[in-house]
Amino acid sequence: MDAPTTARTLDQPVVDDGIRWLNFFNGRVLSAEDLRVDHEAIQRAREQLGRGLGGGVLSGLGVEEAASSSVPRPVLSVKPGLAFNNTGEAIELGREVTVGLVRVDAPTDTTGSTFAACDVVLAGTTGLGAYVLTVGPADADQGKAPVAGLGNDAASCNTAYSVEGVRFRLFPVSIEADDVAAADLRNRLAYRMFGQEDPQLLGFVRDPFGAIDGEYGELDALQHACFETDVALAIVFWQPGEGIRFVDKWSVRRRATPAPSSMSHASPMLDRRLADAEARYLQFQDHVGDLFRAASDPASIQATTAFRFLPPAGIVPLPTPTSYANFFRGLKYREPVYIEGAHVPGLLQEALSYPAIDAGAGEAMWLYVVRENAQRPRFRRPIFDIGLGRFDMIREAVLGPIAGLRSSAFAGIGSEIIGGPRPIPAQSAMTPSCVIFTTGHLRYRGDARFDLAYYDFANYAEID
Repeated sequence: MDAPTTARTLDQPVVDDGIRWLNFFNGRVLSAEDLRVDHEAIQRAREQLGRGLGGGVLSGLGVEEAASSSVPRPVLSVKPGLAFNNTGEAIELGREVTVGLVRVDAPTDTTGSTFAACDVVLAGTTGLGAYVLTVGPADADQGKAPVAGLGNDAASCNTAYSVEGVRFRLFPVSIEADDVAAADLRNRLAYRMFGQEDPQLLGFVRDPFGAIDGEYGELDALQHACFETDVALAIVFWQPGEGIRFVDKWSVRRRATPAPSSMSHASPMLDRRLADAEARYLQFQDHVGDLFRAASDPASIQATTAFRFLPPAGIVPLPTPTSYANFFRGLKYREPVYIEGAHVPGLLQEALSYPAIDAGAGEAMWLYVVRENAQRPRFRRPIFDIGLGRFDMIREAVLGPIAGLRSSAFAGIGSEIIGGPRPIPAQSAMTPSCVIFTTGHLRYRGDARFDLAYYDFANYAEID
Protein backbone atom coordinates (compact mmCIF):
# COMPACT_ATOMS: atom_id res chain seq x y z
CA MET A 1 0.00 0.00 0.00
CA ASP A 2 1.35 3.41 -0.96
CA ALA A 3 2.05 5.88 1.84
CA PRO A 4 -0.39 8.80 2.06
CA THR A 5 0.77 11.89 0.22
CA THR A 6 -0.58 14.27 2.85
CA ALA A 7 0.46 14.00 6.49
CA ARG A 8 -2.33 13.81 9.03
CA THR A 9 -2.50 16.59 11.55
CA LEU A 10 -2.46 16.09 15.29
CA ASP A 11 -5.93 15.40 16.75
CA GLN A 12 -7.28 14.63 13.26
CA PRO A 13 -9.42 11.44 13.36
CA VAL A 14 -7.98 8.65 11.22
CA VAL A 15 -10.94 6.48 10.24
CA ASP A 16 -9.57 4.68 7.19
CA ASP A 17 -10.93 1.11 7.29
CA GLY A 18 -12.48 1.79 10.68
CA ILE A 19 -15.54 0.01 12.02
CA ARG A 20 -18.79 1.55 10.79
CA TRP A 21 -21.27 1.63 13.64
CA LEU A 22 -24.89 2.29 12.79
CA ASN A 23 -26.18 5.57 14.22
CA PHE A 24 -29.63 5.07 15.72
CA PHE A 25 -32.13 7.90 16.15
CA ASN A 26 -35.89 8.19 16.35
CA GLY A 27 -37.49 8.30 12.93
CA ARG A 28 -34.71 6.53 11.06
CA VAL A 29 -35.91 3.88 8.63
CA LEU A 30 -33.93 0.65 9.04
CA SER A 31 -33.44 -1.83 6.24
CA ALA A 32 -31.95 -5.31 6.20
CA GLU A 33 -28.75 -3.76 4.78
CA ASP A 34 -28.51 -1.44 7.81
CA LEU A 35 -28.87 -4.32 10.24
CA ARG A 36 -26.22 -6.26 8.34
CA VAL A 37 -23.84 -3.29 8.70
CA ASP A 38 -24.48 -3.26 12.44
CA HIS A 39 -23.94 -7.01 12.65
CA GLU A 40 -20.63 -6.73 10.76
CA ALA A 41 -19.49 -3.96 13.13
CA ILE A 42 -20.16 -6.16 16.16
CA GLN A 43 -18.35 -9.05 14.48
CA ARG A 44 -15.28 -6.91 13.70
CA ALA A 45 -15.16 -5.62 17.28
CA ARG A 46 -15.26 -9.20 18.57
CA GLU A 47 -12.42 -10.13 16.26
CA GLN A 48 -10.35 -7.24 17.53
CA LEU A 49 -10.63 -8.66 21.04
CA GLY A 50 -9.85 -12.13 19.73
CA ARG A 51 -6.70 -10.95 17.96
CA GLY A 52 -5.63 -9.16 21.13
CA LEU A 53 -5.90 -12.39 23.12
CA GLY A 54 -4.13 -14.28 20.34
CA GLY A 55 -4.76 -17.56 18.58
CA GLY A 56 -4.96 -20.72 20.65
CA VAL A 57 -7.05 -22.57 23.21
CA LEU A 58 -8.40 -20.63 26.18
CA SER A 59 -10.06 -23.53 27.99
CA GLY A 60 -11.34 -27.05 27.49
CA LEU A 61 -11.36 -28.75 24.07
CA GLY A 62 -9.53 -31.79 25.38
CA VAL A 63 -9.32 -34.73 22.95
CA GLU A 64 -9.19 -38.45 23.73
CA GLU A 65 -10.24 -41.72 22.18
CA ALA A 66 -13.93 -42.26 22.87
CA ALA A 67 -15.22 -45.28 24.75
CA SER A 68 -17.23 -46.23 21.66
CA SER A 69 -14.13 -46.28 19.45
CA SER A 70 -13.11 -49.53 17.76
CA VAL A 71 -10.47 -50.61 15.26
CA PRO A 72 -12.72 -50.43 12.19
CA ARG A 73 -14.56 -47.32 13.41
CA PRO A 74 -12.22 -45.01 15.36
CA VAL A 75 -14.01 -42.27 17.30
CA LEU A 76 -12.63 -39.30 19.23
CA SER A 77 -14.26 -37.49 22.13
CA VAL A 78 -13.85 -33.69 22.29
CA LYS A 79 -14.66 -31.81 25.50
CA PRO A 80 -16.47 -28.45 25.51
CA GLY A 81 -14.25 -25.40 25.44
CA LEU A 82 -13.30 -22.08 23.89
CA ALA A 83 -10.54 -21.06 21.47
CA PHE A 84 -9.66 -18.19 19.14
CA ASN A 85 -8.12 -18.58 15.72
CA ASN A 86 -5.42 -16.29 14.31
CA THR A 87 -7.99 -14.00 12.70
CA GLY A 88 -9.76 -13.37 16.01
CA GLU A 89 -12.82 -15.55 15.48
CA ALA A 90 -14.19 -17.25 18.58
CA ILE A 91 -14.54 -21.04 18.35
CA GLU A 92 -16.71 -22.45 21.10
CA LEU A 93 -17.95 -25.98 21.63
CA GLY A 94 -20.81 -25.93 24.11
CA ARG A 95 -21.00 -29.63 24.94
CA GLU A 96 -18.95 -32.78 24.60
CA VAL A 97 -19.19 -34.40 21.18
CA THR A 98 -17.80 -37.50 19.51
CA VAL A 99 -16.11 -37.29 16.12
CA GLY A 100 -15.91 -40.32 13.83
CA LEU A 101 -12.80 -40.52 11.70
CA VAL A 102 -14.43 -42.60 8.95
CA ARG A 103 -17.93 -42.96 7.59
CA VAL A 104 -19.68 -46.18 8.40
CA ASP A 105 -20.37 -46.82 4.71
CA ALA A 106 -16.88 -45.85 3.52
CA PRO A 107 -14.26 -48.40 2.46
CA THR A 108 -11.39 -48.83 4.93
CA ASP A 109 -8.85 -50.90 3.05
CA THR A 110 -5.19 -50.73 4.02
CA THR A 111 -3.91 -49.29 0.76
CA GLY A 112 -2.00 -46.07 1.38
CA SER A 113 -2.97 -42.86 -0.37
CA THR A 114 -0.73 -40.04 -1.48
CA PHE A 115 -1.76 -36.72 0.03
CA ALA A 116 -1.02 -33.26 -1.20
CA ALA A 117 0.35 -30.87 1.42
CA CYS A 118 -3.06 -29.59 2.54
CA ASP A 119 -5.51 -32.33 1.58
CA VAL A 120 -8.24 -32.67 4.13
CA VAL A 121 -8.58 -36.31 5.09
CA LEU A 122 -11.87 -37.52 3.68
CA ALA A 123 -13.96 -40.33 5.04
CA GLY A 124 -12.64 -43.71 4.03
CA THR A 125 -9.20 -42.55 2.90
CA THR A 126 -6.02 -43.98 4.31
CA GLY A 127 -2.55 -42.63 4.80
CA LEU A 128 0.59 -43.43 6.73
CA GLY A 129 -1.15 -42.66 9.99
CA ALA A 130 -0.35 -39.23 11.49
CA TYR A 131 -2.90 -36.42 11.31
CA VAL A 132 -3.56 -33.08 12.96
CA LEU A 133 -7.11 -32.72 14.28
CA THR A 134 -8.32 -29.12 14.03
CA VAL A 135 -11.44 -27.24 15.02
CA GLY A 136 -12.70 -24.23 13.10
CA PRO A 137 -15.70 -21.92 12.90
CA ALA A 138 -18.81 -23.00 11.04
CA ASP A 139 -22.39 -21.85 10.73
CA ALA A 140 -25.67 -23.31 9.59
CA ASP A 141 -29.08 -21.89 8.74
CA GLN A 142 -31.84 -22.81 11.14
CA GLY A 143 -35.61 -22.31 10.94
CA LYS A 144 -37.82 -20.10 8.77
CA ALA A 145 -39.00 -16.62 9.66
CA PRO A 146 -42.49 -15.30 8.81
CA VAL A 147 -42.55 -12.78 5.94
CA ALA A 148 -44.95 -10.09 4.81
CA GLY A 149 -45.54 -8.20 1.57
CA LEU A 150 -44.57 -11.08 -0.71
CA GLY A 151 -48.09 -12.29 -1.46
CA ASN A 152 -48.21 -16.02 -1.89
CA ASP A 153 -44.75 -16.21 -3.45
CA ALA A 154 -42.23 -18.49 -1.75
CA ALA A 155 -39.43 -16.61 0.03
CA SER A 156 -35.93 -18.00 -0.44
CA CYS A 157 -34.27 -15.61 2.02
CA ASN A 158 -36.48 -16.05 5.06
CA THR A 159 -34.05 -18.10 7.16
CA ALA A 160 -34.78 -17.40 10.81
CA TYR A 161 -31.28 -17.83 12.24
CA SER A 162 -27.69 -18.29 11.19
CA VAL A 163 -26.21 -20.36 14.02
CA GLU A 164 -22.50 -20.18 14.85
CA GLY A 165 -20.85 -23.50 15.56
CA VAL A 166 -17.70 -25.51 14.90
CA ARG A 167 -16.50 -28.24 12.58
CA PHE A 168 -13.57 -30.65 12.83
CA ARG A 169 -11.04 -31.59 10.18
CA LEU A 170 -8.00 -33.85 9.82
CA PHE A 171 -4.83 -32.86 7.98
CA PRO A 172 -2.11 -35.44 7.22
CA VAL A 173 1.39 -35.00 8.62
CA SER A 174 4.26 -36.06 6.39
CA ILE A 175 5.89 -39.21 7.69
CA GLU A 176 8.19 -41.84 6.22
CA ALA A 177 6.84 -45.36 5.87
CA ASP A 178 9.86 -46.75 7.73
CA ASP A 179 9.06 -44.54 10.74
CA VAL A 180 5.50 -45.72 11.28
CA ALA A 181 6.52 -48.50 13.65
CA ALA A 182 9.25 -46.52 15.45
CA ALA A 183 8.95 -46.58 19.25
CA ASP A 184 9.83 -42.88 19.48
CA LEU A 185 7.51 -41.73 16.68
CA ARG A 186 5.20 -39.82 19.02
CA ASN A 187 8.11 -37.93 20.54
CA ARG A 188 9.70 -37.06 17.21
CA LEU A 189 6.41 -35.84 15.75
CA ALA A 190 5.90 -33.61 18.78
CA TYR A 191 9.33 -32.03 18.51
CA ARG A 192 8.89 -31.44 14.80
CA MET A 193 5.85 -29.36 15.77
CA PHE A 194 7.84 -27.58 18.50
CA GLY A 195 10.50 -26.62 15.93
CA GLN A 196 13.28 -28.27 17.91
CA GLU A 197 15.77 -28.05 15.04
CA ASP A 198 14.24 -25.13 13.15
CA PRO A 199 16.91 -22.53 12.19
CA GLN A 200 14.38 -19.75 12.80
CA LEU A 201 14.06 -20.78 16.46
CA LEU A 202 17.78 -21.36 16.90
CA GLY A 203 18.60 -18.00 15.34
CA PHE A 204 17.91 -16.12 18.57
CA VAL A 205 20.97 -17.72 20.16
CA ARG A 206 23.19 -18.00 17.09
CA ASP A 207 22.53 -14.56 15.63
CA PRO A 208 20.68 -12.36 18.17
CA PHE A 209 21.07 -9.18 16.07
CA GLY A 210 19.71 -10.82 12.96
CA ALA A 211 16.86 -12.81 14.49
CA ILE A 212 13.28 -11.60 14.62
CA ASP A 213 10.17 -13.18 16.06
CA GLY A 214 8.32 -15.13 13.42
CA GLU A 215 6.95 -18.53 12.46
CA TYR A 216 8.91 -21.64 13.38
CA GLY A 217 8.23 -25.34 13.62
CA GLU A 218 6.12 -27.60 11.46
CA LEU A 219 2.90 -26.62 13.23
CA ASP A 220 3.29 -23.01 12.07
CA ALA A 221 4.09 -24.13 8.53
CA LEU A 222 1.12 -26.47 8.39
CA GLN A 223 -1.27 -23.94 9.88
CA HIS A 224 -0.12 -21.13 7.58
CA ALA A 225 -0.46 -23.31 4.50
CA CYS A 226 -3.52 -25.36 5.33
CA PHE A 227 -5.78 -24.18 8.15
CA GLU A 228 -5.33 -20.49 8.87
CA THR A 229 -8.81 -20.20 10.40
CA ASP A 230 -8.58 -23.41 12.46
CA VAL A 231 -7.04 -24.20 15.83
CA ALA A 232 -5.03 -27.41 16.21
CA LEU A 233 -6.20 -29.72 19.01
CA ALA A 234 -4.16 -32.94 18.76
CA ILE A 235 -2.04 -35.23 16.65
CA VAL A 236 -3.86 -38.49 16.07
CA PHE A 237 -2.09 -41.61 14.87
CA TRP A 238 -4.48 -44.15 13.41
CA GLN A 239 -4.63 -46.55 10.50
CA PRO A 240 -7.50 -48.62 9.12
CA GLY A 241 -7.21 -52.15 10.39
CA GLU A 242 -5.05 -51.08 13.34
CA GLY A 243 -7.10 -48.44 15.14
CA ILE A 244 -5.83 -45.46 17.12
CA ARG A 245 -2.30 -45.83 18.50
CA PHE A 246 -2.16 -42.50 20.32
CA VAL A 247 -3.81 -39.11 20.67
CA ASP A 248 -1.20 -36.48 21.52
CA LYS A 249 -2.80 -33.16 22.50
CA TRP A 250 0.12 -31.02 23.59
CA SER A 251 2.28 -31.59 20.54
CA VAL A 252 0.04 -29.08 18.71
CA ARG A 253 -2.29 -27.62 21.35
CA ARG A 254 -1.23 -24.17 22.57
CA ARG A 255 -2.75 -21.67 24.94
CA ALA A 256 -3.78 -18.39 23.36
CA THR A 257 -0.83 -16.03 22.90
CA PRO A 258 -0.75 -12.50 21.45
CA ALA A 259 1.37 -11.50 18.48
CA PRO A 260 5.01 -10.47 19.09
CA SER A 261 5.44 -6.93 20.37
CA SER A 262 8.81 -6.35 18.73
CA MET A 263 9.06 -5.86 14.98
CA SER A 264 12.85 -5.68 14.78
CA HIS A 265 14.34 -8.02 17.41
CA ALA A 266 13.64 -11.45 18.85
CA SER A 267 12.19 -11.02 22.34
CA PRO A 268 13.62 -13.18 25.15
CA MET A 269 10.20 -13.07 26.84
CA LEU A 270 8.05 -13.91 23.81
CA ASP A 271 4.83 -15.36 25.18
CA ARG A 272 4.62 -17.77 22.27
CA ARG A 273 7.89 -19.44 23.27
CA LEU A 274 6.72 -19.70 26.88
CA ALA A 275 3.49 -21.32 25.67
CA ASP A 276 5.53 -23.79 23.62
CA ALA A 277 7.67 -24.56 26.67
CA GLU A 278 4.56 -25.24 28.77
CA ALA A 279 3.21 -27.49 26.02
CA ARG A 280 6.54 -29.33 25.82
CA TYR A 281 6.39 -30.11 29.55
CA LEU A 282 2.72 -31.17 29.44
CA GLN A 283 3.29 -33.26 26.32
CA PHE A 284 5.97 -35.24 28.12
CA GLN A 285 3.78 -35.76 31.19
CA ASP A 286 0.94 -37.09 29.01
CA HIS A 287 3.30 -39.29 27.02
CA VAL A 288 5.14 -40.80 29.98
CA GLY A 289 1.82 -41.32 31.79
CA ASP A 290 0.43 -43.23 28.80
CA LEU A 291 3.58 -45.36 28.63
CA PHE A 292 3.41 -46.38 32.28
CA ARG A 293 -0.32 -47.10 32.15
CA ALA A 294 0.03 -49.32 29.08
CA ALA A 295 3.18 -51.21 30.14
CA SER A 296 2.93 -54.70 31.60
CA ASP A 297 6.16 -53.97 33.51
CA PRO A 298 6.43 -50.20 34.09
CA ALA A 299 9.78 -50.57 35.86
CA SER A 300 11.34 -51.77 32.57
CA ILE A 301 10.56 -48.60 30.58
CA GLN A 302 13.62 -46.80 29.23
CA ALA A 303 13.61 -43.17 28.14
CA THR A 304 16.01 -43.71 25.25
CA THR A 305 13.54 -46.09 23.61
CA ALA A 306 10.54 -43.76 23.53
CA PHE A 307 12.10 -40.28 23.66
CA ARG A 308 14.45 -38.68 21.19
CA PHE A 309 14.09 -35.41 23.13
CA LEU A 310 13.14 -34.66 26.73
CA PRO A 311 11.83 -31.38 28.14
CA PRO A 312 14.30 -29.40 30.30
CA ALA A 313 12.37 -30.63 33.35
CA GLY A 314 9.87 -33.41 33.90
CA ILE A 315 8.39 -35.74 36.51
CA VAL A 316 8.68 -39.51 36.08
CA PRO A 317 6.63 -42.09 38.05
CA LEU A 318 8.56 -44.57 40.18
CA PRO A 319 6.91 -48.02 40.09
CA THR A 320 9.75 -49.23 42.32
CA PRO A 321 12.27 -47.23 44.39
CA THR A 322 15.13 -47.90 41.99
CA SER A 323 13.27 -47.96 38.65
CA TYR A 324 14.69 -44.53 37.84
CA ALA A 325 17.99 -46.28 37.06
CA ASN A 326 16.36 -48.25 34.26
CA PHE A 327 14.33 -45.32 32.95
CA PHE A 328 17.45 -43.16 32.60
CA ARG A 329 19.72 -46.00 31.47
CA GLY A 330 22.06 -44.78 28.73
CA LEU A 331 21.68 -41.14 29.78
CA LYS A 332 24.12 -39.09 31.82
CA TYR A 333 22.67 -38.18 35.21
CA ARG A 334 23.60 -37.61 38.84
CA GLU A 335 22.08 -39.96 41.38
CA PRO A 336 18.89 -38.59 43.01
CA VAL A 337 19.11 -36.23 45.98
CA TYR A 338 16.35 -34.82 48.15
CA ILE A 339 14.85 -31.35 47.73
CA GLU A 340 12.09 -29.62 49.62
CA GLY A 341 8.73 -29.32 47.90
CA ALA A 342 9.02 -25.53 48.15
CA HIS A 343 11.66 -25.68 45.41
CA VAL A 344 9.55 -27.56 42.88
CA PRO A 345 7.31 -24.81 41.41
CA GLY A 346 10.24 -22.45 40.91
CA LEU A 347 12.38 -25.25 39.51
CA LEU A 348 9.79 -26.20 36.90
CA GLN A 349 9.06 -22.57 36.05
CA GLU A 350 12.72 -21.71 35.59
CA ALA A 351 13.16 -24.74 33.33
CA LEU A 352 10.66 -23.30 30.84
CA SER A 353 13.30 -20.92 29.51
CA TYR A 354 15.82 -23.71 28.82
CA PRO A 355 16.13 -25.80 25.65
CA ALA A 356 15.03 -29.42 25.42
CA ILE A 357 17.41 -32.22 26.34
CA ASP A 358 18.80 -34.15 23.37
CA ALA A 359 18.75 -37.75 24.60
CA GLY A 360 21.45 -38.72 22.12
CA ALA A 361 23.91 -35.93 22.89
CA GLY A 362 25.17 -37.04 26.30
CA GLU A 363 23.77 -34.03 28.15
CA ALA A 364 23.96 -34.25 31.93
CA MET A 365 20.82 -34.18 34.08
CA TRP A 366 20.01 -33.63 37.75
CA LEU A 367 17.62 -36.03 39.48
CA TYR A 368 15.63 -35.05 42.57
CA VAL A 369 13.24 -36.74 44.98
CA VAL A 370 10.84 -34.44 46.81
CA ARG A 371 11.11 -34.83 50.55
CA GLU A 372 7.34 -34.59 51.14
CA ASN A 373 6.76 -37.24 48.47
CA ALA A 374 9.10 -39.70 50.15
CA GLN A 375 8.74 -39.01 53.85
CA ARG A 376 6.47 -41.33 55.79
CA PRO A 377 4.75 -40.37 59.06
CA ARG A 378 6.95 -40.66 62.13
CA PHE A 379 5.83 -43.03 64.87
CA ARG A 380 7.45 -42.56 68.28
CA ARG A 381 7.98 -45.65 70.42
CA PRO A 382 7.53 -45.64 74.20
CA ILE A 383 10.30 -44.01 76.22
CA PHE A 384 11.25 -47.34 77.83
CA ASP A 385 11.99 -48.87 74.38
CA ILE A 386 15.80 -49.02 74.63
CA GLY A 387 18.62 -51.22 73.49
CA LEU A 388 18.25 -52.86 70.09
CA GLY A 389 14.66 -51.66 69.86
CA ARG A 390 15.80 -48.07 70.32
CA PHE A 391 18.51 -48.56 67.69
CA ASP A 392 15.92 -49.97 65.25
CA MET A 393 13.74 -46.92 65.81
CA ILE A 394 16.61 -44.54 65.09
CA ARG A 395 17.66 -46.50 62.03
CA GLU A 396 14.13 -46.46 60.62
CA ALA A 397 13.57 -42.78 61.40
CA VAL A 398 16.90 -41.50 60.10
CA LEU A 399 18.00 -43.92 57.41
CA GLY A 400 14.75 -45.43 56.21
CA PRO A 401 13.63 -42.52 54.01
CA ILE A 402 16.88 -42.52 52.03
CA ALA A 403 17.42 -46.26 51.70
CA GLY A 404 17.68 -47.34 48.08
CA LEU A 405 18.65 -43.83 46.88
CA ARG A 406 22.37 -43.66 46.22
CA SER A 407 22.74 -40.08 47.45
CA SER A 408 26.36 -39.21 48.18
CA ALA A 409 25.16 -37.22 51.17
CA PHE A 410 24.07 -40.40 52.98
CA ALA A 411 26.24 -43.15 51.50
CA GLY A 412 28.80 -42.89 54.29
CA ILE A 413 26.21 -42.89 57.07
CA GLY A 414 24.44 -45.91 55.63
CA SER A 415 27.65 -47.87 55.22
CA GLU A 416 28.83 -47.07 58.71
CA ILE A 417 25.64 -48.09 60.50
CA ILE A 418 23.90 -50.74 58.46
CA GLY A 419 26.50 -51.86 55.98
CA GLY A 420 25.45 -49.80 52.99
CA PRO A 421 22.18 -48.78 51.30
CA ARG A 422 19.42 -51.36 51.38
CA PRO A 423 16.37 -51.58 49.09
CA ILE A 424 13.12 -50.05 50.25
CA PRO A 425 10.30 -52.64 50.37
CA ALA A 426 8.01 -52.20 47.39
CA GLN A 427 4.94 -51.60 49.56
CA SER A 428 6.67 -49.33 52.05
CA ALA A 429 4.78 -46.15 52.90
CA MET A 430 8.00 -44.17 52.55
CA THR A 431 8.64 -45.21 48.94
CA PRO A 432 8.73 -42.07 46.75
CA SER A 433 6.26 -42.22 43.87
CA CYS A 434 8.16 -39.99 41.45
CA VAL A 435 11.50 -38.48 40.55
CA ILE A 436 12.11 -35.06 38.96
CA PHE A 437 14.74 -34.62 36.26
CA THR A 438 16.12 -31.34 34.96
CA THR A 439 18.67 -30.31 32.38
CA GLY A 440 22.18 -29.98 33.75
CA HIS A 441 22.19 -26.35 32.61
CA LEU A 442 19.83 -25.51 35.47
CA ARG A 443 21.53 -24.65 38.74
CA TYR A 444 21.76 -27.46 41.28
CA ARG A 445 18.97 -27.37 43.89
CA GLY A 446 20.08 -30.08 46.31
CA ASP A 447 22.22 -28.04 48.71
CA ALA A 448 21.14 -28.12 52.33
CA ARG A 449 19.64 -24.89 53.72
CA PHE A 450 19.84 -24.10 57.44
CA ASP A 451 16.39 -24.34 59.04
CA LEU A 452 14.77 -24.89 55.63
CA ALA A 453 15.35 -28.63 55.24
CA TYR A 454 14.87 -31.72 57.37
CA TYR A 455 18.18 -32.96 58.77
CA ASP A 456 17.60 -36.55 57.73
CA PHE A 457 16.40 -35.52 54.25
CA ALA A 458 19.21 -33.08 53.51
CA ASN A 459 22.40 -33.25 51.45
CA TYR A 460 25.93 -32.03 51.84
CA ALA A 461 26.66 -28.90 49.81
CA GLU A 462 29.12 -30.38 47.33
CA ILE A 463 28.53 -28.25 44.26
CA ASP A 464 29.26 -24.54 43.81
